[in-house]
Parts: sequence; structure tokens; C-alpha cells
Amino acid sequence: MCCCALTWLKASGSDCSGLGPGLGAGARTADQTTPPVMELDFTDLHVGLTRARPNGTLTITEHCITLPVKGGPAKGGGECEVVVVASQVRGHGLWDGGVAGGGPAPSLLFLWVTDAQAKLLQTELSIIHPVTEPGVSCVFLLVVVSVSELQAALCLSLLDTEQYCTSSSLDLSQAMHLLSSLPPPLHTHLLLLLQPMESSNQRSRSSQVGRLIQYPAPPSKGRITVTTEDLACLQHGHFLNDVIIDFYLKYLLLEKVDAGFSECCHVFSSFFFKQLSRHRAGVEEAPAILNREMRHQRVKTWTRHVNIFTKDFLFVPVNQEAHWYLLLVCFPGLEAVQHQAWSGPVAARQASGKIYPQAFPEASPLCSVMVVVVVVVMMMMMMMMMMMMMMMMLFQGLQTKAKLNQECSQAGCQRGSVLKRACILVMDSLKLSAHENACRLLRDYLQVEWQVRRGTSRLFTADTMRSAVCRLPLQDNSSDCGLYLLQYAETFLQNPVVHFDLPVRLDGWFSRQQIRSKRDQIRSLVLDLQEDQNQPGPRL
Repeated sequence: MCCCALTWLKASGSDCSGLGPGLGAGARTADQTTPPVMELDFTDLHVGLTRARPNGTLTITEHCITLPVKGGPAKGGGECEVVVVASQVRGHGLWDGGVAGGGPAPSLLFLWVTDAQAKLLQTELSIIHPVTEPGVSCVFLLVVVSVSELQAALCLSLLDTEQYCTSSSLDLSQAMHLLSSLPPPLHTHLLLLLQPMESSNQRSRSSQVGRLIQYPAPPSKGRITVTTEDLACLQHGHFLNDVIIDFYLKYLLLEKVDAGFSECCHVFSSFFFKQLSRHRAGVEEAPAILNREMRHQRVKTWTRHVNIFTKDFLFVPVNQEAHWYLLLVCFPGLEAVQHQAWSGPVAARQASGKIYPQAFPEASPLCSVMVVVVVVVMMMMMMMMMMMMMMMMLFQGLQTKAKLNQECSQAGCQRGSVLKRACILVMDSLKLSAHENACRLLRDYLQVEWQVRRGTSRLFTADTMRSAVCRLPLQDNSSDCGLYLLQYAETFLQNPVVHFDLPVRLDGWFSRQQIRSKRDQIRSLVLDLQEDQNQPGPRL
């Protein structure tokens, strides 16, 4: 049984008399000695595909969220209290809209909890809903509330207190992206409950947004839903969104790379680094060690089914201040620099041999004159050739640069041995972002993950895992950073770097024309997949 809970709520319709000032209906504040609290009425609690009824009001404090529930007559009418501890909330969101049981509900409160909390919820609810199919617990709760703007702000402020330090704010698309990884029919059930409410100010937008594809196609796990709204960001001059980034990276790994190399790679969702790097405004950063542990806690379940230290390459898409770039972690499991024999393409070497002198008969006077003429002509030709060579040096310099760019990649490496090291390659089409902090966060994450996965200590520092900005083709406008990120990943998967002498030089890795056609290429891919999945939809 999956312990993914969905709760429908509505605020009390009474006025604010008798309540704390400024809260309005359904909420109260306390004096200086009492912690803040909000109370809201709710109508249903959905746990996976089951349902419980309310047995009181939902309470939100800075320490926990409590929902008293009871079973229906068919379940024997048992009672229990569901408690979500603040420190066990990994993500939250509050959005307008939602439809449940044919009726509208004004707002959605989404909660993403830890595995431990999900298992506890499953145990608590087993009192009124016995578990018939034990299994992995689901970690998502959704609460539908009817609140004013002020109440919504107060609710979010409670969820942004220090006690909820492991929780980050999510938007609706991120929540749908997370839910898309659930197995059917739970995935279908919960996504239907997340559909935007058909209100007068949202109806036009909702009618224009529809699902185009799920990739990979059901019943595969880890599916990504691409909508018409996502497809619209592929129009020229628009920024790529996280759905397109995640979809195309997954497509490359599953279908554009042979199985052997694909097993050596792992692609993180674009939401991974956002969750890892989130900084809570107004809260002082914890000491380095505690901060490292706290950040790892937010994302520790992302790799519960994969050992990243057995992979050669980890692709981490980063969006920093509306700019996309790629962090490529190379050989995270390698603890020392290695030199390996390279058996790839090697330039043909000229065979050496001895030159034996030949005996010539004594030349006649006429022959001597002819020899002098030939020597003079040859000298003149040599001078002309030298002048031509000097004039062509600029062109040869460009050719030499292109040759150097290929020496570190698989297709062009002509070395007898190559260097392998644990490192982070920064692939940025603008080189304007502050990369060192991002690399530090990744090293901190890897250090804690190593401790958890291997049970031993290992230091990941700027010395043991160097980072370097690669020399790459750069963008010439302000909107193509996402396209360059995808092209960097695609070119690496097709022609990976094999010699890691930093900084890596890949200036001539691909042509600008490949970038210019990238939007149309991805758009055509989505529409072709839509046709294959027999899900007709509008073409933008």
C-alpha cells in the first residue's frame, strides 16, 4: 500500500471575532508566550486511493501539522490522528485551484515528507484503514484549503520557520513532475486531483494547457509529463523551462547512447540542485558540517536506488539567476589520479628505415650545366614556397586550434595514455555565473553521500576534486543558455572527454548551426512522440 496522502480542506466561514488580530477566519494567533497556530476545517483525507473523514480541525503550528480523522461506517468508525513533524517536511507549496469529487476547491497545500514520516503515516492510518498490500510508502500529501491571501501568507510563513528548515517552496509544475514518477493508478489519480480549477480567471489558460506526452511512456517509472505550455517555451527567443531540460536529458540517456555507456552515466533532475542549494532568507547559515548534513538531508532519497560512486559521469543541470549551465561530475568514486593506456584512434606513424647512397656515373659538361639550372630553379621554388607558408600561417593557426580541441575527446585523442581524475567540469555558455559555490555544494553533498553509502570518511575538497571551467562554444544572445546546456550534454554523450588535463579545451566541439536548429529539433521530437503515444493535441 502506498502512503501518499491527499487532504481536502476548507477554512471556517465565520468572521474573525474572538481571533487574534489580522488573521481572519479559520486562524488564530497567540500571545508572546504561546507559539503561533492556525486551525482549519477539512472535509476529506485521501491516502493513496483510500479515504478518511475529518474528526476535528486541522492544526498547523511551527512544530507539526495535525489532522484528526475517522473511518467511515464500512471501516468500523475508528479514529486516529495524523501528525506530520516539521523537520520531516522536505517540500511544500500553496497554489490556487483544484477539483475533487466533481466540486471545486480554492487552494492546494502540497507537502513532501521523508520516507520515515511516510511510513509513520501509514502506521497511524492503519487503525482505520488496515494495510492490505504492504510496500514502499509514498511521500506526498496534498491539502486543499479555502483561504484568503492573508491566510495563505500566514500559512506559508509558518512553513518557513526554522523548524521546517529542510522544506523548500515548490510550484505546481514541480509537484506534478514529482508525482509523475509514481506508479499507476496512483499517479493518474493524484495528477487528476492536481488539475487547475476552472475559475473565471483561469479558464482561458486551462483550456490552452494540455498534456502532450509522458516520457518514457507508461508503464515505465520516472515519467516526465510534457504539456503544450512546456512546448511553447521552445519558440525562438524564449527561455527553456525545467521540464524541457529534464525531458531531453532523459531522452538522450535512454535513446541516444549505447547501453554500456549509458550505465556509466547518471542524470539528475533540474530540481535536484535547486533543492540542494536552497538558502532560507533571514536564517543564519549553520556551521559548515551541520549545513552539509542538512543539505544532504533534503536530497538523500534522490539516489536511494542508484550508487552514484559506481558511475563515471554525473550530469547536474543548474539554473542560477535565470541562467542555465551544466555541472559534470567526473569519476566521483575515483580517489587518486590515474594514467591509463589509450586504445582509441591513434594517428598513423611513419615507418623508419635506412637510406642507402646510390653510385652515379661521372657527369658530362652538358649535364653539369643542366644540374646548375635545375638547382637554381629549385631554390627559387623553395623561396616561393616559404613565402606562401608564411602567408598561410593564420589559417594553419586556426586548424591547429581545432586539432588541439579534439585531443582530449574520444574521437580525436591520439595519445598513448590518458589522464583520469575526480573533477567537476563547468560547462557554461556565458561564463558569468559564480561557479565555485555551486561546486562546493556538490563536493559537500558527495562527502556526506560517500559516508552514507560507503560507511567510511572521505574528504571532497577543491584539491581532491578540482573544478574547472571548460573552453566551449559560447552563446551569442540572451535566451539560448538552456539549448547550450543540452548541446553540451548531447555532444559529451556522443564524443566524451577521455583526457582530463584541466582546463578542458573544447572550443570547436560543435557548430553554432546545431544550436540554431535545436529548438525545432526538440519540438519535432515531442510531437513525434505524441503521435507514437496516440495522444492527439494542438500543434503550436
